[in-house]
Amino acid sequence: MKPDAGAVPLTVQFAPIGTFDRENDMMLFTWNFGDGSPASNDIQPSHTYTAAGTYTVRLIATDKYGNSANITKIVQAGKQKPKAIITSPVADYPGSNKLFAPNELITFTGDCEDAAPASCTYKWEFQFVHNNHIHPDVLIRNEKTFSLYGAEVPQEIGAERVNVLVYLYVTNGDGLTDVTYVRLSNDNWMEMFGGNSAPVPSFTYLNGYLDNNFPQAGQPIRFNAQATKDPNGDRIDYTWDFDDGWTGSGVTITHSYSQAGQYHVQLMASDNWGANNTITLVFNVAARKALEPVSSVLPGDVYASFDVSFSSIQAGAQILFTFDGTEPTPCSPVFDGTPVTVPFTPFTTVGIKVVSMVPDVNPSRTMNLDFNLVPPPCQNLVVNNDADQELQCLNTVDPLLTAYVLQIPRTGVMHTTAPPTEPGATLYFYMRNLNGEYDTTLGPLVNTTRMHLWVSQGAAVGAVLLARVSYDWEGDGNFDRVERFHDFGPDPIPETFEEYTFNDPAIRFPLPDSITGTGYNPLVNGTVRLELWEAIPANTGTDQLEIRAGAMVDDQISYFSIPYKVYQFREYDNSGTSLPTTPVAGTTGCDITAPTSGTTGTNPVATTGSVSTSGGSVPTQSTNTEVTGSPVGSASRLGSLLAFAFVAFFLCWF
Repeated sequence: MKPDAGAVPLTVQFAPIGTFDRENDMMLFTWNFGDGSPASNDIQPSHTYTAAGTYTVRLIATDKYGNSANITKIVQAGKQKPKAIITSPVADYPGSNKLFAPNELITFTGDCEDAAPASCTYKWEFQFVHNNHIHPDVLIRNEKTFSLYGAEVPQEIGAERVNVLVYLYVTNGDGLTDVTYVRLSNDNWMEMFGGNSAPVPSFTYLNGYLDNNFPQAGQPIRFNAQATKDPNGDRIDYTWDFDDGWTGSGVTITHSYSQAGQYHVQLMASDNWGANNTITLVFNVAARKALEPVSSVLPGDVYASFDVSFSSIQAGAQILFTFDGTEPTPCSPVFDGTPVTVPFTPFTTVGIKVVSMVPDVNPSRTMNLDFNLVPPPCQNLVVNNDADQELQCLNTVDPLLTAYVLQIPRTGVMHTTAPPTEPGATLYFYMRNLNGEYDTTLGPLVNTTRMHLWVSQGAAVGAVLLARVSYDWEGDGNFDRVERFHDFGPDPIPETFEEYTFNDPAIRFPLPDSITGTGYNPLVNGTVRLELWEAIPANTGTDQLEIRAGAMVDDQISYFSIPYKVYQFREYDNSGTSLPTTPVAGTTGCDITAPTSGTTGTNPVATTGSVSTSGGSVPTQSTNTEVTGSPVGSASRLGSLLAFAFVAFFLCWF
C-alpha cells in the first residue's frame, strides 16, 4: 500500500503484491479498511481516510474452494512520516560506493526531515556484504553523528569480494520510521578483486489462468528472476517496475493487474558495487473474468447414480450449466442450489459444462466435467463354494487354492457338437452378474475368448476334450453368443499333462458353426459359462480325462480368459431420473447481464483454514456394489488380480 501515513484526508492505494495460490487457483480478494466502511473486492482499490487514527487493514485471499488466508497492515492517518537523510558520507557518484582508505577518518552524519526534527531518534546499522550474502548487525550506533577510521569499518580485507552497507533509521515523535543507506568500499577494491561486471538480468512469469495465452487481470502473476546471473558471483538486488504505478523487490514476486492492457515489466538487477543492468518484457493482460465455479463431485469414473451441485464464492454469481457437452448460453439452465441427479447408464460418458456469471466482469472460464459411468471395479477373483462354481468379486486378496486335478466324467458315447445330456457328464463354470465392455485395444491373437488348459488322459488312448463358452449379455437366461473350441486329444502318457491352447483364432474356432450369435456386446449383469466334456471316449484303457486346476504346479496352471474390461461381479444400481434438458428453477431467462436471483455464491468471510481442499467429494457407492479399486492390468491366477485387458478365471472345483 502507498502511502501508509499522512495528513487527513489520506488517500491510500492498495495492491495484493506478493499474494499467490500454490495451486495457481483463481482467487477472490477482499479488503477491509478498518474504519467501518464496506469491504471491497477490487484488485487495486483506493480508499480515503477522513479522520485521524490508526487503522488495521486486512486483505483476505480466498481460492475458489473457499480456502483463505489473510494479512494485516497498519495505516496511520493524521501522522506524517519523517524523511531520513545521510549528509555524510556520500557516494562518490550516484548509485556507486563511497570509497575509503584504512587511515581515513569517516564522519557519519544523519538528518531528519520532520515537523518536529528535535524529536527524531537515529539508528545506524552496518551490514557486512560478503560475496553473495550479508552478515547483518555487525555494528550498531544510536547517535546522529559519529566518526570512524577506515580500519574500524567492519570488513575483511583479503581475496574475497566484500563491502559494507550502512543503513540509517530515523524515527519521529509519532513512532514512524524512514530508512536510507550508503554503500562503502575499500579504495583499492578494483585491484583487490580484479574489477567488476554488472549482473545479467533474466526473468519469467507464470499465471495459472490464461486467456488466449495472456495472463488474466485480477489474478496473480508470479515473476521469477532466478535465472539472473552475476559474472562475479556477487549478491544481487532485484527491483521491479510493473508499469501500472506499482513497484516491488525480490528475486520472486507476484503482482495482480486490475485492468486489461499491454504492460512493460522492467527488472533492474544490481550488485554490491552499484553496477546494474535492466531488462524489459512486454506482454498483454486479458480482461478479468468471474471466478471458475466449483463442482461437488470431481470428474472421472463414477459407479452409480449421483447428485452434483455447483457453487461460487463470489457474491451475485449466477451459475449456468449443460449436460449434453455443449457450451452454456444465456438460455441454459441456471443452478438454483438444488442438487441435480445424474442417472446411471453403464458405459456412457456425461459431459457437464458450467460457467459463472458475475455483474461487471466477463463470464468465467468453462468448467468441463466428464463423468465416465462404469460399474464398480472388480479387484480379485475367487471361486465361491457353491454347486455351480460361481465366481465372485471380493475386496480381499485370498491365498491361492491348493493344486488339484479335475476329472471329466466318461459316458462312452460320442458328443462332438454339444455337451452330453447325461447327468454329471459335463463340467460347468459360471461367472454371473458380470459387467464389462469389449476391449477394442487388444490385438488379433487375444481379442477373442482364449483357453489355456493342462490336460492328461493317462494311459487311455483316443480320448478327446471339447470346450464351449457361452455369453448371456444381460443375464436374462438366453445365451447370445456361443463359441465351440477346437477339440484336443492328449497323448496317452500316464501322469503327464499337455497344454491345450490355440494362439491363432482361426485354429481356435475352425468350423463355420464354431461361433454363433452376435459379436462381443457389453455385459450388463451378464453371465459367462464354460463347459468342458469328453467328446470321443477312449477306445482303450479306463483312465479319465484330467485337468490340472488350482495353484501352479511345475509352471502349469489352467485358465480361460474373455476379452473384456471387467468392472464388477455384482448388480449395479440403475436408479435416478433423466438429466435436465430445459431451464430449471432460478432461471432469469436469456438476460443474465444483471442477475437478481439464483445466486449460489456467498460473501467472503474473514477466516483462515480450509472449507474444501479437494474441490468436491467422490460419489458414494450404492449398497449393492460392495467393491473398491479400479480395473487392474496384470496376468491372473485364481485368488489374484484380473488379467490385463481381459478377464481370466481358473478351473476350480469344490
